[in-house]
Amino acid sequence: METCHISNLPDELLVRIVQYIPDKGTCSSQTPYLPPVADYRSVALVCRRLNRVANAVLYAQYIHDFDHRSSAPFIRTLFEQPNVAQIVRGVEEITIRDRKRRSIHRPAASLNSLVSVIHHLDMINKDDILSIFRQRKDPLYDLEAALIIALTPNIQALALNFESEFRFPPDGLRDPGDMSLPSPALQLVLFAARGVPCGQVHRFEHLRKLKLNMSNISVNSISSVLRLKSLVDLTLTLTNYKIPWSDNIPWGCPPKESSVKTIRLEAFSVDVPSIVNLIASCRSLEGFALCASRTRLERTNPFPNYALLLRELQQRHPELQNLFIDDGRRMDDGSDEDSSMDESDEDSHMDQTDRAARARLGSLEKFRDLKYLHAPLELLIGLDNGYTTPLSSLLPSKLETLILTKGEMTNSQNKEFGRKFCDYHVQSVLTALQTQALPLKAVGILYKTDFRYPDAYTGYAITPKDLARMEDVHFNFYEFTRAFQQCGIHFDYEIRVDHELAYDRLISVRRIHGDAVADEYSGHLTSTCRRLPHYKIQGFEVPRFLDSEANWYEHF
Repeated sequence: METCHISNLPDELLVRIVQYIPDKGTCSSQTPYLPPVADYRSVALVCRRLNRVANAVLYAQYIHDFDHRSSAPFIRTLFEQPNVAQIVRGVEEITIRDRKRRSIHRPAASLNSLVSVIHHLDMINKDDILSIFRQRKDPLYDLEAALIIALTPNIQALALNFESEFRFPPDGLRDPGDMSLPSPALQLVLFAARGVPCGQVHRFEHLRKLKLNMSNISVNSISSVLRLKSLVDLTLTLTNYKIPWSDNIPWGCPPKESSVKTIRLEAFSVDVPSIVNLIASCRSLEGFALCASRTRLERTNPFPNYALLLRELQQRHPELQNLFIDDGRRMDDGSDEDSSMDESDEDSHMDQTDRAARARLGSLEKFRDLKYLHAPLELLIGLDNGYTTPLSSLLPSKLETLILTKGEMTNSQNKEFGRKFCDYHVQSVLTALQTQALPLKAVGILYKTDFRYPDAYTGYAITPKDLARMEDVHFNFYEFTRAFQQCGIHFDYEIRVDHELAYDRLISVRRIHGDAVADEYSGHLTSTCRRLPHYKIQGFEVPRFLDSEANWYEHF
């Protein structure tokens, strides 16, 4: 009888076993985890086979500059051991915001090894790169990141930042040192996408996931990455609305040429034409997410023309399966009328009707395959369409998961979007389910409130008398929970409270509806003030490109 031993297992299972070695915990606010490097090395010393397995896990992903140290030793390893370079599948560049970091002192051996790598790669601007290294003008290790990805031909996932003090001008567009240029690492990817030879640097033929933190850089300047044939997942984050010279840079990808399947725009403040160009460049989108900026810059950025955006999506990608829209800017108080939130002079004179038309998604019925929808209720219905069209009539015929947000885009005191409005539209969905007009399997509501009322001091309830006069929640969650259960539909909700003492905010609910309702609601509270409670809706299958908890570098 053959002896059962771990050495009899295939390499794929051994890799999985080694991956279960627990991480050492979070090492900083910018670093997701600290890999158990010492444990991997111990496994690698057992035998040749486990050495191969442990190295496959140890070098599968690399976090550049996570400990504020030079990556020169790792670069030397990649250069001297091509078999290790073949293993690397993911590289993440940590954001460094300290622009006053001192010059790097590299030992002569490290500097010589970097020089050897640069000569071997024969990169564009090779002489400039050598000069920068020798003069210690790479305080944020930007050029090291470029060398790392240049030496890893099988890289599949790449995350890059733009917090650099040096930039090479792409195709001579700008002068070196301009902060609004792509980083040297990204420029290697851009060269490959454009088909521009760059010495011995590989062509990024396996790159599938790209995440770019884009501070002070235009979308046009990096748009050619869409032409990479292998790229399927693109995430852009922290993009300013408009760079002064962005109009001088042509869009870098023709319509319907990109193989990208999912686009995620995080903390995004950009003009709609750029988003439309992104959408038009893709042959077949499966997932699209737009998370608009909530920073102080939002008042200088235009409120997106969501009607135009949705029309382009439905016209070009009716096969879309996942749609995520999140915008925290007010759409009901006219606060942007005095700001420069305009895409053109014509927009600056738009009347209230035009503004209302822009701030509405409207019908999603043309999305023939849409299965997952996350969007603000106010944005789906619009400012001028409160009870004219019920929510159920706007939803696509194959939708399985619906997650509504409420309270981010409208003031809690706005009676047009109050209890009657919310219950009316959720009830329309319930009625459609009862008549089997919708195939929904799960419904969730993320409701944000501060429980203010107009005549309270600073708008907040403080005294016991004030607390007794606070507004009610805008949904009948208690009855909806039971009604959805009767339909066999999973239902859950969060009540997000802008207050440290979240439980105290339910005093009005207890007074109006009684202890049973208030006690149930208390189990669904979450405080936005970094204090308990922190309830999260449960039982919802989130599309992978939206799952921030997933391992970003997991093999495909």
